[in-house]
Amino acid sequence: MTERDSGNVETNLWLVGIRIDPDDEFPIFYTIITGDGDTPIQIDHRMILFDQIELMPKAASLGGLSETPDKLRSLELELVYDFAAALYLVENAATDESADVINCLNFLCDVVKTTNADMPNSYRKQLSDFAAHLTFSRSLSDYFEKTNDQRSDIINGILWCLGCLLSHARILH
Repeated sequence: MTERDSGNVETNLWLVGIRIDPDDEFPIFYTIITGDGDTPIQIDHRMILFDQIELMPKAASLGGLSETPDKLRSLELELVYDFAAALYLVENAATDESADVINCLNFLCDVVKTTNADMPNSYRKQLSDFAAHLTFSRSLSDYFEKTNDQRSDIINGILWCLGCLLSHARILH
């Protein structure tokens, strides 16, 4: 969906979900991504998350979007960042055919940048190297065989980023 901003430039909007709980098949949070696909709506440099689709108009308003509630309701869930699946795959799988891991890594990198949090250098390097590998290969096991990184190192980096995302978010209930 596109909206016109105050300068009459169309802005793309995407509704995305964030799944964290492996025991729940649905996203626990939602947000709206604007622009070229990497900027979540924010208030005071805090990403706006909401736990019910019905809160989307309120979230959009807080995030400075001028879209009407009816138009926002027409947004369909474009993507679910499935952290439960990504963490499982990093810990247990040889490949990631679904691209869940790289999608989650790219999202986390974009979101952590917006928080101005100081990511530990070890996590930054490991996640960056891992993401670079997954951009061209779906093989998780190849990466771990060719590097000194351990699966637990990548999991810890992802969990640090999730903690950063959630602790810097404005969550609407």
